[in-house]
Amino acid sequence: MFHMYDRAYLQKLDESEAKRTRGITNNWYRKGGAVDEIFRSEEVRDRVRKGSTALLSGAYDIQKVSLTLPFYDFAMPEVCDSCPCVTKPELILPLLENDLAIPILTSRYSTYPRKWISNLLKYPHISSAEGYSLRVAASIERSRQGGGICQHCVDRIVRESNKNLRGYDKETQRYYKLGLEGLVMPSLAPFLGQEAMLLDDAASSIRVNDKARFQQVLSMAEAVGQFRLSRSLGSVPQVPMEMMNAVGDIEAKYPALGIPYDDAGVRQAVEEGLNIAYDPGLSLEKYLDIIVPRRSQISSLVAEISLEAKGAKGLLKVQQEVEEINTEIRRVSRSSRSNVLEFSTNLFSGNRGLIARCLAGAALGFNFGGPLGAAIGSSVGVTSHFANKIELPSSGLKPSKKLIEILEPGYHKVLAYLLSTDVKYVQLWSLQKKLGKTR
Repeated sequence: MFHMYDRAYLQKLDESEAKRTRGITNNWYRKGGAVDEIFRSEEVRDRVRKGSTALLSGAYDIQKVSLTLPFYDFAMPEVCDSCPCVTKPELILPLLENDLAIPILTSRYSTYPRKWISNLLKYPHISSAEGYSLRVAASIERSRQGGGICQHCVDRIVRESNKNLRGYDKETQRYYKLGLEGLVMPSLAPFLGQEAMLLDDAASSIRVNDKARFQQVLSMAEAVGQFRLSRSLGSVPQVPMEMMNAVGDIEAKYPALGIPYDDAGVRQAVEEGLNIAYDPGLSLEKYLDIIVPRRSQISSLVAEISLEAKGAKGLLKVQQEVEEINTEIRRVSRSSRSNVLEFSTNLFSGNRGLIARCLAGAALGFNFGGPLGAAIGSSVGVTSHFANKIELPSSGLKPSKKLIEILEPGYHKVLAYLLSTDVKYVQLWSLQKKLGKTR
């Protein structure tokens, strides 16, 4: 029997979650503890501990989720209160019913439509409070490297920044205030380690009204948050090769960036990796009918490759299994007018240059949210995952010589931090070709 929760109950649930997770994180500061104790759900704790997972950051996209499903035990997509799957539950409910996804909520329970959140509460998920604590956990774990900003100084920086806002027009005030409070603060808290220096960069940008630099800080702060979340969950970030290529073009024009990245080698590895077909016209139910019987075998093979470095032979076995999915997708697609797409993908381990380019891409305005996730950030603005529903206005960020010059100081601080976090794997995706319409 379906039970609809009222708004008052959801607000109490938000308060309860905030209090519970705050108590656990405070305990982490004092004496440490296991990261997975943050989960209220025993099922989430057990599945995250034992399973291989793909982290899908940014707005919920059923295509990104669908493409990762064959390779992992389950996907972990972020879901805000305005994501497409909230207005169209059919884009996520089949995944929850088949234990194929554990959504990471990025808004408070009370901000989602009542019917949708009442339904979702029946399934394993990660609350926004738990997600925030997971980012904090990764920072506390790395805090032995030293550095950082104490809470007293953080409060002082925020007060001074708010004071500096008084001289700006209302739209500019809103832009800086929402960016600082809705994205920089939640992404970088508790301000331990070198990434905390970005808070200083944010404050100085507000002081001199440098929107381009501030937007870089927003993008890098969110990138830090995503890598933190990936580390705490043991999940694999998904990155579009299209974004990596675009950043490469910028590097060629501005070699001062100096990113140690094997462009040709990585591109070749992706092209020679796994190939998987996808038809956006297929219903999610039909797609799951095709992949579910085969995904257990595929994900176990991928796990073996990751653990034992089996290389080309292991990939060949996986491709043989994936090709059965591709054949069935093409067969089913012939019954309707469809555009079948073909993607290639590969898993990378310990590639420092790849992480560096991810960060540079974020700072230059690109989104690394998985297959086909490359988009100039300035064309859509920046959306905070931590506040209620905040859309920051675009600052018109475009790659230029000036942008490269202002990128350099904070970029190297944060890069040094990320390269020390031991991000184990990153998965790259590339749209190889559109196979065209089938009839």
